Amino acid sequence: MAKTKKVSITQNLNNITVSAFCCIGAKIPIYTLAHFINKYADLNLVREKDFEFIFDKNHFCTFFYFCKIEEYITEVYLINNYYQNNYVFKDLKNIPYLLIIKGEMSDDMIDGIITSIRKINDIAFISRIDHSKIANISLFFQNVELHVQSISDG
Repeated sequence: MAKTKKVSITQNLNNITVSAFCCIGAKIPIYTLAHFINKYADLNLVREKDFEFIFDKNHFCTFFYFCKIEEYITEVYLINNYYQNNYVFKDLKNIPYLLIIKGEMSDDMIDGIITSIRKINDIAFISRIDHSKIANISLFFQNVELHVQSISDG
């Protein structure tokens, strides 16, 4: 892939640069979604240990797919928004899956990934949203960072 300019607009939450926060609507299991995202968007999402965290005394656990793109200093996460009778984000109750792209990837490349995912037959929709207004988002990203670190530590 050819290198492109770095993202001009990102959101920085406590030193965590989030390039894209995407909502995905699909009625397929997350492992099937991850497979098709890998196939169509040329990513390498791999299921890691489940992501567990606590918000407001509520314990959450969700499937966690992860890939690192070294060339662009970028990490990609795919998670269920609903798992074990709980929503990760109650603000997004109609959204089954979240794709989060964190790092230095260009807007053009992110748009290319989103366009590729739209080609998957079982995808009802995918859209980028402004996640800064979502309740507990900073705490969520802090927990994601700790989870990724624990995966790296093995």
